[in-house]
Amino acid sequence: MDEKIQLIYADLGDVWLQTETLVSQLQQRGYSWEESYQAVNDAVKSGELVGSSSNDGFYRLNN
Repeated sequence: MDEKIQLIYADLGDVWLQTETLVSQLQQRGYSWEESYQAVNDAVKSGELVGSSSNDGFYRLNN
């Protein structure tokens, strides 16, 4: 699991977040846009993040 993604959800709780919000949260923690976007993309591909059933760009941790 990606520690960067885990820290966002540790701070915000078990909520649905848009891709842009996840990227923004990582950027606020000092990561570049590229690093942030790649971390989110990798977390989705690995199954660490799951999308909402309506496929609207919202994700949460796959608990």
